[in-house]
Order: sequence, then structure tokens, then C-alpha cells
Amino acid sequence: CCTIWRCCATNSVAVKGSRRLRIGIDVGRALRGRDGVATYSQQLARGLIELDRSIELRLFDLDGGGCRAESVGALLGDLPANVRVAHATRSEVADLDLFHCTAYRLPPPGPRRLLFTVHDLTFLSHPEFHTLANRVRCLTSMAQGLARGAAVVAVSETSRRECARLLALPDASVEVIPPAVSPLFCPSRHPTRDAEVATGLGATKPFVLNVGSIEPRKNLAGVLDCLDALPDDLAHDLLLVLVASAGWHDREIRLRLDPLIADGRVLLVGDLREEELVSLYRSAEAMVYPSLVEGFGLPVIEAMACGTPVVTSDRSSMREVAGDAALLVDPDDPQSIADGVARAVRDTETRDRLVTMGLDRSRGYANETVTRRVLELY
Repeated sequence: CCTIWRCCATNSVAVKGSRRLRIGIDVGRALRGRDGVATYSQQLARGLIELDRSIELRLFDLDGGGCRAESVGALLGDLPANVRVAHATRSEVADLDLFHCTAYRLPPPGPRRLLFTVHDLTFLSHPEFHTLANRVRCLTSMAQGLARGAAVVAVSETSRRECARLLALPDASVEVIPPAVSPLFCPSRHPTRDAEVATGLGATKPFVLNVGSIEPRKNLAGVLDCLDALPDDLAHDLLLVLVASAGWHDREIRLRLDPLIADGRVLLVGDLREEELVSLYRSAEAMVYPSLVEGFGLPVIEAMACGTPVVTSDRSSMREVAGDAALLVDPDDPQSIADGVARAVRDTETRDRLVTMGLDRSRGYANETVTRRVLELY
């Protein structure tokens, strides 16, 4: 064993001394949507491209098999010489020094090391919120990654604790590095232009915003219930805008949404371009995100970075991510959610405090700051 270890160590040093570090990253989810995992993958790739030209970066699509240059270009722009798209074949991964698994997918055997990002373990802790197929896929990938000796990075202390509780991984073996927030998410310099974008999407009166997917753990039922718990004048004057991608177990919530959309109380928009989403954040009176359980809760930080007051859950990772820069509410109590929304919208002193503290807190998630930590880990 000692002989094998010395050989491996010697080879590793020789590789680093003779050529640039070769890193593979799975960006497949980012090519197909804008959920939290997709955004994480996109911002990671974007940050590495912008910050470090000394590594060889290869972009993979483990969902679809092979990346297409035009799709990656639309996502990330023109690629510099040190970055190229690749196919998920043994030959493509054989000479990689490290493959970063960003979306619960594994490459074929071949890379010298694997790094596995754990966004959350709700497929184990809250199986009722997932389909059987998704639970099997995530658990299988996680188990195979650990069997192949993958190092683990968690997106929050909450996820690291879940790794200890559910996977028996020692805290010291799991690095915590949060997602990065795109620099596009920043306070408005052109409020009129942002308002025009919001109006063009259908938000023609003051609104609160919810961003996520239509699935039970996002607690859209609680958001809809809070509409009826708002003061009468606020309930009449305030629109709820949902930026919601497709999820699962969504039949019941869609049945509730239809009449509210018809009555003009709710505006449902699908996946947006990043610039459109930023304009909605900036134009919203507040962002309400009373999710039941999260590994991180990226919309919380995105809203803060845009200078938007946040109302979010007092549990799971949301408490950790938001700190004292948001109003924390009980996601199981519609009145608690409604009280938080009313205070964020009406109380000028509270709004000003939340905006100032939120902007300050969001700076710790800037793309360059997070990417430097990832590079250190590589």
C-alpha cells in the first residue's frame, strides 16, 4: 500500500509540474433549465472561465451525453482557448486530473479524482417530496461516487450536517462552499427599464415575488394560503408573481393556481432569461420564499443582491443563508407568512434595514469570491 501511495503521489506531482491542471465539469443541467443545480453549474463554469486561464477546463453534459458548442456558447459566451466542450466517453475523461460532479451524475471511470457536490439530501430525509425515479438516481449516484473515493463539497453547513447524519461522513471530510451569485444580480441602475420588463411580463401592479419550482417542498400552498391572510387592502392591491419551473407532485397546486390566475391575483411565468429575472427581483416589493426544506435556497441571496427585502422560512438552510438580513417566518403558518409579507411591504424602517443588510450579506457570495475558494479546493 505504501509503495502504491508513493507512486500515485509522485505521478500527481509530475502531472502538475509538466502541464496545466485538467478539470472536467458537468454543465448538463445548466443547458436545460434554471433550477438551483443548473444555476450552480453555470456560475461555477462561468467563474472558472473568467478567473483562471491556467487550467484546462472541459465541459461535459452527463445528462445528454455530449455538449454541443452552440448550446454552451449560448450559455457561457465565447470560450477561451483553455476551455472546450467534451463528450462523456472514457477517452475524454481518462486524462483528467479532477472531475467535478455538480448534478448527482458521475462520469465514466477515468479521472484521477472526483469531487461531488451535495446540494441537499432531501431524497433521503424527505422522500415524500421526490419521485421514486429521482430518489433512486440521486442515491445511486451518491453511493457510487463515495465508492469511487469522491471528495465531497456541500453548499451549506446544513447540508454538511445532513451528510454526517445520513451518510456518516465526518464533518472534517466535507468542505462547505456555497453557490456563487452572478454579478447581474445587483441593485437597479435603471428602475424604469426594470419596471418595463416586469410590465411586459404581465406584472402591471405592485407585486411580491416567489422563485422556485412547482413541487411540494417549495411550499407554494403556504404562499397561496398567505394571500387570504393578508390585510384586505393589501390582498386586493398586491399581485403574487410566481417564477416557477416544472417540478413533480404538482397536480394539486396547479388546480389551486388556475382560478387565482384567472382572477388576476397570481401571475405565473415560466423559466426566464437571467436579465428578465433580475428585473423582476428589482421591481418586486418583496421576495417571499417560505420553503419547507432546502440545501441552500439560492433565491434568498439573489433577491438580497438585487436590494429586495426577503421573507423566508425559519428552518433548514434558509435560517443559515439569510441570517438576520431577512424576516424569518413559520412556513407551516399562513398568518406568519402573511405578517412577514405585510411588514416587508409596509414598514419603511424594516424595508430599509433588510435592503442594507441583505446587500452586505450577498457580497460574500460574489462569483469571484466563491470561485477562488473552489480553485483552492481543486
